[in-house]
Amino acid sequence: MCSFYRRLLSHLKEFSVTQQAQGPCALTPSRKTDCKRGYLLKLELRRSLCLPPMNMATHWSSMGALFFLLSVIGYSSALFYPKTAVNLKPGRCPRHLYGFPSRFHCNCDEDCIDDHKCCEYSCGLVCVPPAIVRLECPDTHGSVGACVDECVCDNDCDSGKKCCSNGCGHVCTTPITVKPGFCTPSINCLGATSCTEDGNCDGDKKCCHSLGCGMVCKEPY
Repeated sequence: MCSFYRRLLSHLKEFSVTQQAQGPCALTPSRKTDCKRGYLLKLELRRSLCLPPMNMATHWSSMGALFFLLSVIGYSSALFYPKTAVNLKPGRCPRHLYGFPSRFHCNCDEDCIDDHKCCEYSCGLVCVPPAIVRLECPDTHGSVGACVDECVCDNDCDSGKKCCSNGCGHVCTTPITVKPGFCTPSINCLGATSCTEDGNCDGDKKCCHSLGCGMVCKEPY
């Protein structure tokens, strides 16, 4: 792109010199009287020129060339140096795009709803929920515990525990780790059970059901 700009500036300079050198006084004048009335003598290092008075045609031609140059520079800057997202909200952008963005074409986190962040993927800058590892109560579906309420909220529990339902009452329970993303559909058996929750898996992997093989660590989508 730099070579393109140099060529364009060179053409503009040639255009300017050509406009200035036109007229009967263009043959290397040496003093002002050699120039046509109204023309100005311009002395340069290796030559001199008779400069015609600025007229509207020359003015608008120069302005048009300048506007074109600025437009090309602005378009090229946006094309080759795209604006990157300015992250203001807490959390980080997910490594992969999970699900459908809440908004396409954003410039910063403030363009996104709620706690969503402006993140860059192959489809451009889009608004998505942040990659936040959450601590949640274990699923008690199908199980019933003692019908007592040992707690009302998390503040009633010791550090590191949450007030969770046991199927009947509420007790202080060690929470499970839930990572962002979704488990990919599994058709084939991927091996023996290797996890019980996302916290057992390395990196961004989630603990997912594997058909006929229990729970295994898999890359989310």
